[in-house]
Amino acid sequence: MVDLNATLLLLEPFASTFQGLIGIIKWFVGGLFGLYFIMLLVRIYSYFKLKHFLRYIELHLIHLSDKVDSMDKKLNSFKGKKR
Repeated sequence: MVDLNATLLLLEPFASTFQGLIGIIKWFVGGLFGLYFIMLLVRIYSYFKLKHFLRYIELHLIHLSDKVDSMDKKLNSFKGKKR
C-alpha cells in the first residue's frame, strides 16, 4: 500500500496552486456579497428613515389642513353675520 504522506508531497504543488485560486475566488465572491449586503442594509435603513419622515410630513399636513378648515369656517361665519 502507498504511504499517504508520500502522495501528499507529490500533490503539494497542485494543491498550493488551487488553494491560491480558491482563496482569490472566495475573496472576490465574499467581497461582492459583503458589498451587496451592506448596500441592502443601507437601503433598508434609508427606506425606514424616509417612511418616518413622510409620515411626519403627512401628520403636519393633516394638522395644517384642519387649521385652514377651521379658519375657513370662522371666516364664512363672520361673513354671514355682516350681511
